[in-house]
Amino acid sequence: MIVVSLVFLSSIYFDSEKKDMDEAARMGTSGAYVRLTDGITHYELAGDESASTIVLIHGGSVPYFIWDRTFPDLVKAGFRVLRYDLFGRGYSDRPDAVYNTELYRRQLNELLTALKIKPPANLAGVSMGAAIAADFTDHYPEKVENLCLMDPVGFPVNLPASERLMHIPLLGEYVFTLIGPRSMVSFVEKDLVNRPPPEYIAAYKSHMQFKGFRHAIISTLRNMPLNDMKAIYQNIGKTDRKILLVWGTKDTVTPFANSGNARSAMPHARFVPVEGAGHAAHFERPEIVNPALIDFFKSN
Repeated sequence: MIVVSLVFLSSIYFDSEKKDMDEAARMGTSGAYVRLTDGITHYELAGDESASTIVLIHGGSVPYFIWDRTFPDLVKAGFRVLRYDLFGRGYSDRPDAVYNTELYRRQLNELLTALKIKPPANLAGVSMGAAIAADFTDHYPEKVENLCLMDPVGFPVNLPASERLMHIPLLGEYVFTLIGPRSMVSFVEKDLVNRPPPEYIAAYKSHMQFKGFRHAIISTLRNMPLNDMKAIYQNIGKTDRKILLVWGTKDTVTPFANSGNARSAMPHARFVPVEGAGHAAHFERPEIVNPALIDFFKSN
């Protein structure tokens, strides 16, 4: 009876603020759309078609606007640049699926094929996006040239109590209904050392209102190996592929101390600590990170 009541209350509180992610919701948005096996993916692709391609992969929560301060600089530097919204985020579909490495690996693989991106491409991922980039590289080494990992998840961290509750079926859904949206906004604000600009938070809140967002977040927490990617990093660390590791020294989401674990797993990676930056170092200190990216992807 208690479980039934929790589910009922959850549906009342959460469903009252849902909208469909459909053509009307996407009307007037920037970027473009392509239909893949699991649904429609929102993306932006710019730059010389004959140039080397860099694919930018955002993290587990903030959509592709997290690359707003990176994307144009890479295009200006002469690269062809692709960024996209992961399923469940931004203006991509929120399929009723298990949100795991297989889903995101398939999304990226199909997106590259659909857009006729000639392999190998360069990958740059932040947070969970770094884990997706590493997993993709491990499974499709022939499709990846060079790899940049920014503040990557995948090494053990102490999870807050609210996140641990999300792993419990039904109770996790109910807890998310009551405190999830509010706590996620607070969590996103902590990505940066200084308070994000109002438009950053407004853009983030706007993508939370669509059907399937709760399922996408909870399923990701339950099914992505966010604390257990060491073996994947070790695998790619054994190759001769160029790797750039970028980490904010004041990151509290994937603590800077974990950079030591990452460097041990990938001993030949070029390491760029970003002094005073938080979890989204590339957004907070683009004057440091962007030149490092450009130099890395242009060097032989």
